[in-house]
Amino acid sequence: MSNVNMKSAPKALYLSLLVIVAGIAVAAAGIGLKFLGSGREMVAMDALYISMAVTVLVTFIFGLVRYSLAVGLTLGAVALHDQLLTLAVVALVSIALPQTVVMPVMVIFSIVFTYCQSWPIIRAMHELRTANSQRDMDNDQIAAAAVRQTAGLRLVAVIMAALLIIAGAVSGNAALVGAMVPLAVGLIVSFYSAVCIIPSLWMMCAARFGKRK
Repeated sequence: MSNVNMKSAPKALYLSLLVIVAGIAVAAAGIGLKFLGSGREMVAMDALYISMAVTVLVTFIFGLVRYSLAVGLTLGAVALHDQLLTLAVVALVSIALPQTVVMPVMVIFSIVFTYCQSWPIIRAMHELRTANSQRDMDNDQIAAAAVRQTAGLRLVAVIMAALLIIAGAVSGNAALVGAMVPLAVGLIVSFYSAVCIIPSLWMMCAARFGKRK
């Protein structure tokens, strides 16, 4: 997990793109994005898409204002990736496990997992880049160090979130289990993107837009 290289992100992004396309395909064909009962008529998908766009925009602005353009682009891009991939996986899973009307809210809420997983890495990389010259540590070394330094904190966040999701699922009926699916998917997606995409994506953004404020 500490060996970060520029080739890891494209492969991970290709996999994500494949899953996203599959999710769109099954949803468009009417096979995926299944809901319990008449739940589909009660869900405003347009509102979900607008909420996802606003979430990504706010995330980008926060990173830009708080740190730099490179951080803003990195955080905004991973927020977009995680939201789209979470929704796509939920669409695929719903073929076997129909969703409830709270699915859109749960998908948007899953951005919390993105922040818990990606933000510590991005912050660590930004701080290491600020504290060290390019001669002392190049971007590849900084990315690898940031992943290592934040591993314990991110693992604790995963365990705590997983326990809450499992507790909610086992204490309820089939509808509650379905409601927990977007959160479980969002948790897995956030961990995946934090390790496989964020380091290389930040290195690319830092190299092109690395002027610090």
